[in-house]
This record gives sequence, C-alpha cells and structure tokens, in this order.
Amino acid sequence: RNAISPLAFGDIPIISLDLWEHAYYLDYKDDRLTYVTNFMDHLISWHTVTLRMMRAESFVNLGEPNIPVA
Repeated sequence: RNAISPLAFGDIPIISLDLWEHAYYLDYKDDRLTYVTNFMDHLISWHTVTLRMMRAESFVNLGEPNIPVA
C-alpha cells in the first residue's frame, strides 16, 4: 500500500507519518530514527490521537465477531 491513502481501502487512520526519504532527508539526511523520535515526542497531539481512536472504535467491532447463526 505504498503511497496510497488508507481511506482508499476503508481504513480509519489514527496517526500518519510519511517515512518516504523525501519527507525527512533535507532536515535529517539518512537519520530516520531522529525524524521519527522528534515526530513522536514533539509533534503529536496525543489527545487528538486518543479522540481519533475512540471515534474509530465506535465504528469498528473490536470484540467478538458478530456471526449470524443460520
């Protein structure tokens, strides 16, 4: 699914980070770990992520499958 939006598959994105080299190379060269660490530690609104997760859970059955009995 490289370079394809999760929305195209009906997925519910909770958090998204571009890991293609063009996204970080000018600032971080080939130091992907620092790029990801800075993103996770300084740029994420974890409150927003939590709200998105709660919203997604309301649309998805995360428990036992609901299999109809014939």
